[in-house]
Amino acid sequence: MLFYAGSFSLHAANHSSFDYLYQQSENTVADSLSNDGYVKKSEFLSELKQYLDFDGYTKLRYEFDTYNWNQKFSVKNFRLGAKGKVTDFMSYRMQFEFSNGFKLLDLYASFKPVKGLEIRAGQGVIPFFNLASISPGLLYFSDYPLFVNNSPAGTRDIGLYLSYTCYAGSVPISFVAGYYLGCTLNEPQLSMAPNINGRIEVGSQDKGFRFAVKAMRNSPEMESGRVPFFSYGGELGYASRNFIINGEFTNHNNLSLHRDSYSNLMLQTAYIFHLDKSKAFKKILPAVKWDAVGDDVFFKEGFLKNRITAGLTFCFEYGKLASHLRFDYEHSLVSDKDSRLVMEVQIIF
Repeated sequence: MLFYAGSFSLHAANHSSFDYLYQQSENTVADSLSNDGYVKKSEFLSELKQYLDFDGYTKLRYEFDTYNWNQKFSVKNFRLGAKGKVTDFMSYRMQFEFSNGFKLLDLYASFKPVKGLEIRAGQGVIPFFNLASISPGLLYFSDYPLFVNNSPAGTRDIGLYLSYTCYAGSVPISFVAGYYLGCTLNEPQLSMAPNINGRIEVGSQDKGFRFAVKAMRNSPEMESGRVPFFSYGGELGYASRNFIINGEFTNHNNLSLHRDSYSNLMLQTAYIFHLDKSKAFKKILPAVKWDAVGDDVFFKEGFLKNRITAGLTFCFEYGKLASHLRFDYEHSLVSDKDSRLVMEVQIIF
């Protein structure tokens, strides 16, 4: 279910990227002409892909409200992106959303001067969030967790991102920090109140145990109409080839004059049936999620939102192309008005 961007390496010393590719293409044509006149297009395209690789996905959705029987069709996401190498140490990433108007989601340069260290400049996901919880292509369900929808600072911003990964034996340990001034998605402004956040993560997303702690100080200018928050949280999970379970807790404290806070809890689990010999589905993934929002860290006043989601996903895969057929039922434990059935088709390329 998880699809990650790969890393690439190709040296283009003393040439610009396109000059180098043009020269390489001429050499490829010359070599192939001496081999029965066939042009080795795959070799050239393979090298080109390391400089410019496109990706994207779309989600088509049908929803049925079980309370009043309302229903609708929608294009929930349509995202296109590109990534590639500029030099051995520099790369780029861009991503756009088209489903509800045009939005620039990601646009940053990445610099990796030494092994394990990465510096990004531009717009992208802030380190407070786990990418698997906010990217539609990585979710186990049709909707985001409640803690993503209720974040006071959004999930992306413009600024600097710094990460360093080392290993204790075979276990990765990551330290990630971000310094942002964009006041969420693509809203650059002069400000003396940055968004500072970071996380420490031990373990891998896709194998074995993993836990993380994180914090964020969001201090927007008062003229923006946003209130300052201090947020903190933790994540705990385990993953194997067939089984996944993870949970997350976040607390957001309002630092304005009217002091209050709210918290989020999420627990989800899934089992993956691998059908390697099947010509239709390659995987079938039943999953269950519980998530809730409450007024304070101990939920003394109960839950403002409280729901259980049961889902079943059928996965088709062919090389880099993938498609998911997903059926979800979201049941609110607070109000029957918030329960619904969702059928979704997702295409990833």
